[in-house]
Amino acid sequence: MPRIAEGNADVAGIVVLAGNVTPLQQLILKQYEYLLGLDGSISESDQKQLDSIKAAADLISSDKMTLETDMNETLGLAPKYWMDIRDYNPTTVASSLNKPILVLQGARDYQVTESEFELWKSGLGDKATYKLYDDLNHLFMTGEGMSTPNEYASAGNVSQTVIDDRSEERRVGKECRSRW
Repeated sequence: MPRIAEGNADVAGIVVLAGNVTPLQQLILKQYEYLLGLDGSISESDQKQLDSIKAAADLISSDKMTLETDMNETLGLAPKYWMDIRDYNPTTVASSLNKPILVLQGARDYQVTESEFELWKSGLGDKATYKLYDDLNHLFMTGEGMSTPNEYASAGNVSQTVIDDRSEERRVGKECRSRW
């Protein structure tokens, strides 16, 4: 979102919903570690998969990847894509914006965890408004306990609290013109 807002006068402000700061190739490895460990153990097969993902993430992060690198070595995505985003830090771009920023995060999100929310806070400080929702997952839907992919198969709605908070931020901003 910060990249889109950068240099675009039509964007009045940005809302970051479960946005990552950690480079995507590293985040994918963390996601797989979580998913493969949900049963409480990592099998030999799981470890081989994690080793393969780590090797791909390391290659993506290195200067050894070229435009000719086989996509099978880069998690199935084109090297050009990875070269574009691998070093992108959204907080660096966002901190240069003269636009209001709202960062929202579900504490039950395993795809983009609360640690990413903390990176936004440390990267932006008081340049943004932050809201963490204890009972929400990556889709900002309510749940209990550890979040799992099975939650995504159940119909649901974005939490009304998130909608209300976003609406309130926007209303206040229109009144004072220094925020939404």
